[in-house]
Amino acid sequence: MGTYAKVYIGAITAGGMVCFAHAMAGWSCRHPLQYLCLLAVALPSSALKVFLPGVTGTMPVSYVFVLLGMLDFSYPETVLLACLAMIVQSLWRTRYHPKLLHLWFNLANTAITLSLGFGTYRLIGGQGQVPFSVAIAAIVYFLTNSLSAAAVVAVTEGKSLRKIWHEWYLWIFPYCLVGGGVAALIGICNRRFGWETTLLALPILYAFSRSYRLFLGRLESEKNHAQEMANLHLRTIEALALAIEAKDHTTHAHLQRVQIYAVELAGVYCEGPEQNYK
Repeated sequence: MGTYAKVYIGAITAGGMVCFAHAMAGWSCRHPLQYLCLLAVALPSSALKVFLPGVTGTMPVSYVFVLLGMLDFSYPETVLLACLAMIVQSLWRTRYHPKLLHLWFNLANTAITLSLGFGTYRLIGGQGQVPFSVAIAAIVYFLTNSLSAAAVVAVTEGKSLRKIWHEWYLWIFPYCLVGGGVAALIGICNRRFGWETTLLALPILYAFSRSYRLFLGRLESEKNHAQEMANLHLRTIEALALAIEAKDHTTHAHLQRVQIYAVELAGVYCEGPEQNYK
């Protein structure tokens, strides 16, 4: 791990510790039963997650309940909810067991992300403009979380931040907006019919996450099929070319040389623009 990576991870970790300590110093819970019910729904929903293609990260349903915590609870309560949900997300039903440093970084990043999202929600107007405030808070939450996660990959692997964020995280943005809309709708229903309506959101979100997983699975299947067909076509062309070369010794190994040149030229072309973003 390079110096820049150590400095960045250390800064995020320190900032997250400050946010969490500040939140816990002002801890209070005005509605314990309602808060425990929200935890009882939010924590199991952290296991309902979609595995992101190309990365080891996941996209949990509990994100909606974290946004809901901004609407109905205080800053300390929402920070604790988000951090507990992150622990469950990282350790329960996961393909890869994270190292302690990764878990610590994720918790710190969650505390910072939640702090910025919560502050944005309260600053814009909060209770008086629920849909608009939740939408802006969701955007801030998404940008902070995704950019921070992409940055740690960029500094540790020496890759372009813009490329990583664009390829791995940008397509999650519609999901975050939909999650914000669901949270705003649940918050409005809570005020009209009582906070118990929060419990009804879990089966709806389960169906949504299930359909999203099926959608991503279909995209992955189509991608693999396209790659297999491309490899098949390439092998067919190579076989035909080799058959032709077998009858013409003057152009022996010409196909291999052209292939090497094409790959090298493509590599130079693709690496060139990235230099501007590092």
